[in-house]
Amino acid sequence: MELNKEKNKTTISVNLKRRQGTDNNRETALYLQVIYRRKVRQISLPYKLHEDEWDENRQLAIVPPGCLPERYLYLMEINQKTSEEKQRMQTVITRLPKNKEITADMIIESYKALLRGNTFIAYIEQIIKQFAAEDRNASVRHYRSLHNSFHKYLPTENILLNDIDEELIKKYESWLIERKLHPNTVSFYMRNLKALWNRAVNDGIIEARPHHSGILIPV
Repeated sequence: MELNKEKNKTTISVNLKRRQGTDNNRETALYLQVIYRRKVRQISLPYKLHEDEWDENRQLAIVPPGCLPERYLYLMEINQKTSEEKQRMQTVITRLPKNKEITADMIIESYKALLRGNTFIAYIEQIIKQFAAEDRNASVRHYRSLHNSFHKYLPTENILLNDIDEELIKKYESWLIERKLHPNTVSFYMRNLKALWNRAVNDGIIEARPHHSGILIPV
């Protein structure tokens, strides 16, 4: 992926790479390579592949002979996730200031900042602060309750808003039900989660996806 800055037409090159290992039988991690004005920077990604599962030219995970069904699904998921990573980087690049000197390090930091802002926890904390400043105390309580509940559901993970999909929503709903919460309480959490996701769409942080429209409990 390459993108030219309007001011000076300097090309920003973004490539998806796989790290080389000494043992061909071991998985190695993927990373984004950013090149700008001959400066090369890297962003590590949490995805690993074997050598025969990677097409360097197409920058894609491929299915090797004899691949098991579970591994096939993993490889397809990696292609989806890395495509989203590149799209996020493209968003960062298009938002770079046009009247300011740009560096490769600035691109990397902007990307990391976008990731921090796009996490569920970071976004909901931002909304809570906004509601508190506006003295919307009921909304503060509602979103703080959702924050605490979701953090208990995934205590060690800080997922991106864009990764909240139908499967995750259903698992969260099942978790709420298994805790023997009253149906109205379950609906309360689901309603607020839907409102939060729609707010993120309206804020332009994430893009609307058709399959999200029906995944939450109608209230």
